[in-house]
Amino acid sequence: MSLVERNLKLILQVLLLAAITIVPFVRVNELYFPFVSGKAYVFRVLVAVAFFFWIWLLVKNSKPLVPFRNVLVIALVLFFVAQLVAALFGVDPVYSLFSSIERADGVIQYGFWLLYFLMFLSVFREKRDWTLFFGTFVAVAVLLSGYSWMNHESQPQLYGIFGNPAYFAAFLLFAIGFSFLALERRYVQHPLWNYALFGICAFLLVTLVFTQVRGVYVGLAGGIFLFCLLVVFFLRKE
Repeated sequence: MSLVERNLKLILQVLLLAAITIVPFVRVNELYFPFVSGKAYVFRVLVAVAFFFWIWLLVKNSKPLVPFRNVLVIALVLFFVAQLVAALFGVDPVYSLFSSIERADGVIQYGFWLLYFLMFLSVFREKRDWTLFFGTFVAVAVLLSGYSWMNHESQPQLYGIFGNPAYFAAFLLFAIGFSFLALERRYVQHPLWNYALFGICAFLLVTLVFTQVRGVYVGLAGGIFLFCLLVVFFLRKE
């Protein structure tokens, strides 16, 4: 890999990590929906800027950076195409594509997420890259959880800086899952790190409970059940 390619990869990693370190803390009171709109706009700007450097990297690199033969990649691309077709032939294509200012999702937002995912696969390929990603995501979750507990009196249902307990609870589900993945993969070979991750998992789980979102409780239980089922099928010899 040439010097230019290494620099482009580093820039992309910084921008993609910024999306998970900056966006969760964004709150713009001047906007109509301060908790949602600011996050959506900042995320899209970061992805758009990263896309410019990604195209540059693709031009410079002769090898394919995205594993398009991967089942998950194919499934997500087909899912997005299906969403796009359904939106164009739906009752209100504009609303389907852009959603409302309150939700800031819609097919366009899913397109940004898909683009983020493809760029992420291109530049986070080594063990140290994944260690950086998992560590950053979990650290952000801990900070947000700490903030929510510090403001517990004004947040009967903990929501951090998400403005909605359901959004925060879903975010915590990912953080808990990533913590267990980091434990299983042993990205850092140090016993203190493992003890710290167990403590972080417990803290995030307690925070998740106090979001008081029953749907996320069901999702967590379903995830545990599916994990146990897959272990029976694929890891029974181990």
